[in-house]
Amino acid sequence: MAWSSQQIWTQPKTELRYYDETPELIDFYHGDSPPSPYKDAQRFTTPAARVRESLPPQASSPNLPQSTHRATEPTTTQSVAHVLLENLNRTSTRDLALSPPTDAGILNGTSPGTNSQTTQSPWTLHSTESNDLQSPHQQSIQPLTESEAILLRNFTENMALWADGPDPQRSFEIEACRIALTDSVLRHAICAFSARHMNRQRANRDAEALEHQDACLQLLIPAMSGQLSMSEGVLAAVAILRQNEEMDEYDNRFHLEGVTRILNDVSAFASSGGLREATAWLCLREDIYVSLTTQTVLRTSLPPFDGATWIQGDSDSAWTNRMVLLLAKLLSVAFLDVADLTALANIRARIAEWDITKPHTFNPIYLRDRNPSAGQHLPEIWMLAPIHAIGLQYYHIAQLVLAVAARVTSARPFDHIHEHRNVERQVRYHLLRAVGIARSNARAQNTWFTAHHCLHVWGGSLRRKGDQQACLAFLQDMGNQTGWRVGRLIQALVAQWEDDSE
Repeated sequence: MAWSSQQIWTQPKTELRYYDETPELIDFYHGDSPPSPYKDAQRFTTPAARVRESLPPQASSPNLPQSTHRATEPTTTQSVAHVLLENLNRTSTRDLALSPPTDAGILNGTSPGTNSQTTQSPWTLHSTESNDLQSPHQQSIQPLTESEAILLRNFTENMALWADGPDPQRSFEIEACRIALTDSVLRHAICAFSARHMNRQRANRDAEALEHQDACLQLLIPAMSGQLSMSEGVLAAVAILRQNEEMDEYDNRFHLEGVTRILNDVSAFASSGGLREATAWLCLREDIYVSLTTQTVLRTSLPPFDGATWIQGDSDSAWTNRMVLLLAKLLSVAFLDVADLTALANIRARIAEWDITKPHTFNPIYLRDRNPSAGQHLPEIWMLAPIHAIGLQYYHIAQLVLAVAARVTSARPFDHIHEHRNVERQVRYHLLRAVGIARSNARAQNTWFTAHHCLHVWGGSLRRKGDQQACLAFLQDMGNQTGWRVGRLIQALVAQWEDDSE
C-alpha cells in the first residue's frame, strides 16, 4: 500500500501489537442486543481515532479533524450507519418545522382528525441558511485547502452529474457544493467520493478517500445520534456516502438503509424542492438499483413522491422523473412473493401510456440499429440531452422487468419452453437497448451505472459472442472512467457464459 507524502507517522517507543477487532464487530453487528451508542461511545470511534487520543496535539493535522488512516478500515462506515439505524429504531416521530401539522398523522397511518398525541420523528430538518440553527461543524469551518479545492472541482465536473441525473436545478452540482463551502460534514463527504474517482488509476487509490471519509464520519456521528439538528447538508452527505459505499467491492448498503429510513419517516423530503428533494430522488434511484440487482421489493415509501415538484408540469425533466417513478412503482409490485396481477397490469398500462404520449424530444436524434454481421453488436442511440437518455433507458429497464414478471400461461411443456424463449428474446432486445443508450451518450453517465446493473441481472441472457464482448468492453471502459469496480461482474458474466456454452 502506498501512502500520501503528507501522511503523518508516529514513532512508538515500544513494540505495538495488532488488535483484531473482527470477533467484536461480528458480535456487535449480529448480536441480539447491540449496545447503545450513548453508553459506549468507544464503539463509534475508529481505531485511528483511538490511537490519536494518546498522541500529543502537535501530531495532529491542522486541516482535517485528526485522522491517521489504515488501508483496512471499512468498519467506520458500518459504525455510523449502525448509530443511525439504532436511533431510528428507538426514537419516535415528531412534527417537523418544515411540514404541515397533518404530516405526523399521515406518516403514522392516522387521519388529520385523530388524536394529536402521535409518535414523533427523530429528524428535525433545518435549512443551512439560518445562522441561528448552524451546528458546530458549520461555525468553525476552515478555508478550502488546495487539495480540497481540486476535489470539489472534480466533483462538480464529474460526480455531481451522477447525483443530479434528471434534476432540472442541478442541485448537487450547485447547491450541495455551495453548502460544502461552509459545512464540513458535506465537504468531507464530497471530498471522499471525489478522491476515490480522481485516484482510480493509482496504486494508493483509496488512501485519500479514506482520510476524508473518516473525517466526515467523526463529524456525522453526533448528527446521526440526535445531538445536532438534521440539516439538508447532513442529509446530502449521507446520500453521497451511500454513492461512495456503492463503489466498494462488496456493497453492504449501510448508508442506503439509513437514508431510506429517514426518507420514509419524513414524507416532506420528497416534495420540499431544492437539495432536500434532490437527495430524496437520488436515494430513490439508489433503491431502484438495489431492487433490480437483488430482485426484491423496493423499500422506499412511494406515496410522498406523487406530490414531488420534479414530476409537475410538462417539461422534459418532469417526463423523465415520471418514468423513474413508474419504474419504482413497478419494482414495488413485480417481486412480491404473491403476484398482484391487477397492480402489475395497471403499471404496465401506465408505462405504455408514457411511451405513447412522451414528447418527440425523447425520440433519438440518430438511431442505427445493431448489425452483428457487420460487427456492430450494440445499437447506436443518440439522445438530445442526458435527461432524455435517462428517461428512455428507464423505459427499456421497465420493459425488462415486465418481461420477466409476466407469468407463463401455457400448461403444455413444449409451449412452456417456447414462451420462455420469447421472454428471453425480449430481455435481450431491451438489455442491448439499455446498454446501447449508455454507450452512445457519454455525458449521461447515470445511464452507465443503470446499464451496469442491468448486465448484473440479465447479462446471462446474451448468447452471441459478439454481444458478450461488446458488453464487456463497455464495462471495462466504464470502470476506467468512473472508478467503479467492475472486475467481479466481468468475472461472473464470463463464467456464466462459459458454463452455458458447455
